[in-house]
Amino acid sequence: MFSKKPILLICFCVLISLSNAQQVNFIKYTVQDGLVANPIRRIFQDNKGFIWLGTFEGLSRYDGYKFANYTTTNGLSHNVINSFYEVGNKLLITENNGAVDVIQNNSIQKGFMLASAVNYATLFKNRLLFSTDSSGLYEYKNDTIMRPVQQMTGTALGHLIGYNDSLLVCDGVDNNLLIFTSDLTVFSRSKISNVTFSDIFKDSKNRVWACSSVGLKLLQIPAKKNQPILFSALPPPFNIFLLDHSNVTSIIEEKDGSFWIGTMKGLIRLFPDGSYQVYNEKDGLPSAMIYTLYRDKENNLWIGTALGLAKWVSKSNVVFYNTENKEFKNNVDAIFHLENEKIILQTRHGLQNFNINTKEFKNIKGVTNDYQTPIAGTSPLLVYCPGNVGRLESLTNAVIPIEKLDRKVQGVVFGRQHSDGTFFLGGYEGLFSVKKTFIKQLLPHRITCLTIDRYGYVWAGTWNEGLFRIAIKNNEDTVYDIRDVTSTIGQRQIRGLYDDSKKNIWIGTRYGGAFCLIQKPGNKFDMLHFNRQSGLMSDWVNCFAESKTGDIWIGNYLGLDKLVKEPSGYRVFNFSKAVNFFAEIRNIVSTKENDWICVANTGIASFREENIHQTPPLQATILSTSLGVLENKLTILSPTEKISLKPNQNAARFEFSALGFINEKQVMYSYRLKGSSDTTWSKPENIHEASYASLSPGQYTFEVKTIGWNGEHGAPAAFSFFISTPFWKQWWFIGLAILAIAVFFFSLYRYRIRQLLRLQNVRNSIATDLHDDI
Repeated sequence: MFSKKPILLICFCVLISLSNAQQVNFIKYTVQDGLVANPIRRIFQDNKGFIWLGTFEGLSRYDGYKFANYTTTNGLSHNVINSFYEVGNKLLITENNGAVDVIQNNSIQKGFMLASAVNYATLFKNRLLFSTDSSGLYEYKNDTIMRPVQQMTGTALGHLIGYNDSLLVCDGVDNNLLIFTSDLTVFSRSKISNVTFSDIFKDSKNRVWACSSVGLKLLQIPAKKNQPILFSALPPPFNIFLLDHSNVTSIIEEKDGSFWIGTMKGLIRLFPDGSYQVYNEKDGLPSAMIYTLYRDKENNLWIGTALGLAKWVSKSNVVFYNTENKEFKNNVDAIFHLENEKIILQTRHGLQNFNINTKEFKNIKGVTNDYQTPIAGTSPLLVYCPGNVGRLESLTNAVIPIEKLDRKVQGVVFGRQHSDGTFFLGGYEGLFSVKKTFIKQLLPHRITCLTIDRYGYVWAGTWNEGLFRIAIKNNEDTVYDIRDVTSTIGQRQIRGLYDDSKKNIWIGTRYGGAFCLIQKPGNKFDMLHFNRQSGLMSDWVNCFAESKTGDIWIGNYLGLDKLVKEPSGYRVFNFSKAVNFFAEIRNIVSTKENDWICVANTGIASFREENIHQTPPLQATILSTSLGVLENKLTILSPTEKISLKPNQNAARFEFSALGFINEKQVMYSYRLKGSSDTTWSKPENIHEASYASLSPGQYTFEVKTIGWNGEHGAPAAFSFFISTPFWKQWWFIGLAILAIAVFFFSLYRYRIRQLLRLQNVRNSIATDLHDDI
């Protein structure tokens, strides 16, 4: 007889493969990035902001720039790291040989050696307790570790969690579940055969979850002493096959009531509405074998897997829909947001409904099998099919034909309705007007974008023939005034058009960036221009959208930029760089106040705008400085105090970073060296090093700061040093040298005088002798 478990597992895998996969943007780190080893057992962030990673092969510290690694070769007692705990400025590292090492000021100090492997540390009733493999509990107090009075001195203990003020829940590595009272006596104990526990967790509803080798378990805490610990039935949202039929390793709760649950077969995201998503290697994780989960101070989710570390930035909230299935083919051209948060997708195989809440796609039955083009500005939504106009019926989810036109126009991509009822259609064959059942061609050029502004003008952008503005002169006779306004912007390749709430026209171009035409009386315009030199990521601009605060989204070839409205104009904010979302954006619409959905070349993406552009700058940190070269080189980690250097130590190299991890690869730094010949701040760049050579003697202060997403500059981190003057340049040596030279010349002068006197004496003697002879 066949077992049911393999069949259920196959069914589950099939259901997962057919579901509408929501892919989030995981960022991976492996040994190729500098990790000491790929399997990540534990993750921890200290008070300074460093991320610590425990592995089977040592310890890594991540600073947003690079990994610093610690193993037995440079001071660790053991390479298998079990947990971390920070006390003051000391980081306690518990290891699998019973050692508790201390890292302080970036150096490893041999700490304590306990009787067996130290598994976990937790604070319970102001007592820092350590659990061990075979020697019960230890307590850290006054920089020492002692063994407190306890009932279970020889029991293997694992994770510890305080249930309330008087009970401490603990799992055991030998299939035990225990509950201790505050005096460490046993309140309850249960032994479950053939089960190993990986973690225990208390959620916001005071429920205690146990992650085990046989699935996720909800513990029923007994009300009285010596009653057994039982398992309660999982609540309905948790009735997921994977949570009941795989090894569950870790669990974390979000503020909105959703959960992340790590298993050995993937990472589960359980949403508050009961829906869920499973992520594995195809979604960007290094491995589907999840060992541990951790939330940092910026609310980023860190995932430790068997093959490396992954990070998910919650502030970006970017979710991708790009996995094809029965309904969704990932060939979307445009998005239309109707009332009641209804999303209509214009695809190459027909129209679709996209349910924002259930994340489901459903085909809309069309009039024909031809390409269907929604006509923006109509309610209920009208749809153009070649030769027909139909109306979208919500109840039947079908397009009902309502009017047959006098001719067919193929290749129509854009449809807009004028306030007078005229339709305008644009596509590969040109621009057309539709009045009643009659179609009239207005432009023969390929239309790439189309909009109707608040004044009633029709704007049409073309592939290579420029920009046109059309006015309806006689509605009854369909007479139009067509003006070529290409000269206004000087660009012929138009790719995007948008009219904002201030009656301005935004124009996206292929090579020239974005233009904003501010309409003035007399058919005149004031113009704003934004391109790469202004800060845009790309000069190829496809689309625009406006937020309720007046900010302008710009979808371009490389991602999303945001023009933040300020009193002095607009400030360019590279949204994609901030959230690590890079794709060609072709269309973007708002679904509700801060929620957006866009069409990209990577599929549909939705995100919630968390006003990241208002994020203040991070605090820069000087990681290390190297002063001097070769045998005179002095390296200082985390430099703070001012130091004095010898004259031959006149070269300096600084490494710096900012301990923020929303997108550390895009943080901009500016630095300067006060005391040097150039004390101006450097151009902001994403660099982490600065070097100086052949520094003159004197007082120096190196300063580095970050530039926040709000455009402001952060407070600089500073380090001062003094290079002493060589003795031959000091005043006393120069004075002695001058004195010596003076003495030398004076002696030379005296010698010359003596020589002259001697010569004169000789001459006088000769003259006297001659006088006497005469």
